[in-house]
This record gives sequence, structure tokens and C-alpha cells, in this order.
Amino acid sequence: MTKLSCLARDHEMVLVANMDDHQPCATRPDIPCPKTGHLNYNTQVAFSDQGEFLERYYKEHLFDENMNKGESHFHTYPLDQDPRWFDTHFGVRFGMHVCFDIMFRTPGAALAMDPNLNITDFVFSTHWETPGPPMLTATATQQGWSKAVGVNLIASDAGEGWHTGGSGIFSNGRILAQHYEPDMPASEALLIAQVPHITAPTPNIVTAAHSERIKATSDHMPSKESALEQVVGPRHGSLLDAVHIKDANSIPQSQQQQQQQQARFGWAPGQVAFFDMLSVIREMANTSAGSSGSAPSAARTSHQVQAHHKGFECVVNFELSLAQSRDAATSSPGDADADADVYALVAQADEWYGGVLPSRSCVFIRCPDGTPASCHNVANATEPYTPDTAFYSTPEDLRAFSQFKHFEMEGGFEEGDLVMAVLASDRGRLFNDRSYSVSGGKLVLDEDENAAAQPILNAMLIANTGEGPI
Repeated sequence: MTKLSCLARDHEMVLVANMDDHQPCATRPDIPCPKTGHLNYNTQVAFSDQGEFLERYYKEHLFDENMNKGESHFHTYPLDQDPRWFDTHFGVRFGMHVCFDIMFRTPGAALAMDPNLNITDFVFSTHWETPGPPMLTATATQQGWSKAVGVNLIASDAGEGWHTGGSGIFSNGRILAQHYEPDMPASEALLIAQVPHITAPTPNIVTAAHSERIKATSDHMPSKESALEQVVGPRHGSLLDAVHIKDANSIPQSQQQQQQQQARFGWAPGQVAFFDMLSVIREMANTSAGSSGSAPSAARTSHQVQAHHKGFECVVNFELSLAQSRDAATSSPGDADADADVYALVAQADEWYGGVLPSRSCVFIRCPDGTPASCHNVANATEPYTPDTAFYSTPEDLRAFSQFKHFEMEGGFEEGDLVMAVLASDRGRLFNDRSYSVSGGKLVLDEDENAAAQPILNAMLIANTGEGPI
């Protein structure tokens, strides 16, 4: 603490840092004393430009990969919710939160939405983990939270490399500065940005109108019987004229086999839908070009995919880049850039990590090695995360090639849900915030006319449901 105070004073800057805070076990008679003989809180501290101690915050949500299994083995949960903030000499009040807190409404979003506090700026310290849904790349999550809450975020990540690295400065989702190098095992950077003043937060809260419209649309959607069904089809209003693509190597043909797969992976019927993007691209190209000696016919450029879980619906409508369809028409099977993209759409109306993170979630994600089999744990809500069960296990898992001219994803979120969109491109790169919009439970991404189309690695809409509606 003394060293941090001196650093702040000597450099005349407000300093925020993360550290462990050891406290006597006698301060918490409600819990057993750890073997270390003291309590250990994951703590964020702030000092003024004069070296004065401003505030400390104990991380509220420890990253337990399953209930009471994970970070809580070496860090202590605080007794009660205890949100903290601090004021600076330059007139800005900052809210405080740490790492896994960002996936919950408390403390960060709750501080922003308290009209009596007037907090529009937040500091965020982390050592992020990227095992896979719902914990996607660090900077995409930071950008998504800033946009979802409508605030400024200064995020510093102590991790390094593709799995734990990623820092940034964001203003309502706009990228002011960022650093993420997935191909480098270790890298450091000093991020500097002119951060604009935000008058008031603009949280993305689902309205009653959105909720009612989604319920009405869901009533007219066709039933989905298999969690392992690949669905690709043209869009006709709110209905789906589906083409079912069966892959004998990955899609069970009998009801018994389907049930075995669902039991093995813990999926509910209809919860996960796979689709082979190369098949869609080649269909576009071949239909557009016409068969030998025949006139070209109209290409089916618009497609829809659905998934559902416990009454919660997720729908994706997409249109691929026509430039990519032309490239695919001349590619051969096995071409890395063409064959690699098989996607899964997942609806999750339950808890992630065995109850640690209750949520409603729509996840659109590229299967790591281009096959449905590599997505086997994409909806792993019942088992704890371990390195062996991680969805992402190497930097190459962050590759993506399919370029979308238009992409929209919508979920059946309920009134009062605070919905965050987490969106990343090839190798975890971020999308310019002007290229996509999030309104209620709907994400819309359009190809930037002034830049090359970016592939989608993953897109997620998520609302934490453990703390009630707003």
C-alpha cells in the first residue's frame, strides 16, 4: 500500500491497482477460517494524485467454475454487497469492479443506474479467462459492457497472451484504445486516450414492447425437435422455410442416437443448432452463376437459424458477403479459408458453470476446428470449466473466415433484462461500434462500406437473471 501511495504521489496521478487484502479470521465468524490463518479478499484500491488513499473494493463475484469450486478456494467472498466508488481531483467519479463482476449487474451496472450517484465512468481490473461461452475474449467483453451500460470503461488486464490478455478504454462501446495480441505469449502496452464526458448512462434494458413482440413471433415459429439438427434456410418474414443438412459423420440419424448425444453433452432438444457456412456460400455462388448452359437464377442470400431452451428463443438472420461467395465458387474442398467455418447457435435459459452465472443467453459461435464435434461443450452448463473442457484451447481456435454482409441475432429476453452484446471477429479483433447496434434483445451488424468485411468469430447476447429485472 505504501509503495502504491508513493507511486501516485511521485507521478501526480490517480492510481488504481488490484491486490490481495489479508484480514483476521475473527472479522468473519460466519465462515470457517482458511488454512492460511487469514481471510484473503480480491481487492481493488485507488489513490489520489497526492498519494491519499481514496477507496477500496472487495470483489463481489468470485470466478467459481462451479458452485464453491474455483477462485473461492483462495479468495474470500465479502459478507454483503458493498459497492464502492471514488472522486478525483479532475471532477470525475469512478465506479469500481473487478473481473467476473462484469458478468453481473452488481456492482457496476447498478452503480451506473443509481440516479443519486451520477457515475458514468468505471475502472476495471482483471486477469481474464477465455475458456469459451460465456467467457469470451476480454476486450470484446469490455466493449460489450461499456455499450450495454452506456458508460466509459478503463480496463486493465494483468493476463498475457490469447487466453488471459486484453485491455482497453471504451466510451459507450466506442474503442478509444485497446491492446490484445493473441499470437504473442506476453506483451505489455500503455494505453492513452481522450475520454469524452457522458452526461448520463444509457443502459440497454429490454422494454415490454420488445418482450411482447418476441413472444408473439415465437408462437408462429415451427417446432424444433432435435438439438443436433443443422438448419439453414431462406427467411420469409418471421417463418422458416428450412433445409435440413444431414452429415452422417456428426449428426445422429436415429432418435436413440440423438438422445444419447443430448445426454452426453447435457443439451436439451432444440438447444443447439449447427450450420455449415461453406454449404451456404457455395449454394449462393452456384445458384447465382447457374448450371452449365443455363441462365443464372436468383441467389438465396438471406438465411435464418433458430434454437430454443426452456421457452427461451434465439433467432439468427444472416446474409453473407457476395464477394466471399464468388471466392468459394472456385475453391476446392479442404481449402482452409473456405472449409473452416461451421457455426453453432445456442440458446441458454439456465445457469452457466453449474449455477454460478444464471442468465438468458444467445450464443452464435464458430466451432474451433470447423466440425460440430469441436462444439460438443458449447452449452456446457452443468460441468465445471477445466483446461480439458475449455471450448478454446489454442490461439488457432480464434480463427474465423466467413464474412457477413448482414447479421442479426435476437433473443426472447424479458422486460427489465439488461442485455450485453459480446461480438468478436477473427483472432478476437473488435468490430467498430458504428458497424453494429444493440437495442433491447437484438443485435444487428452490417458490413462497413468503407472497410473490408470482417468475419464473425462469436456473437453473444446475455442477460444475467440472478438479480431480478430492473
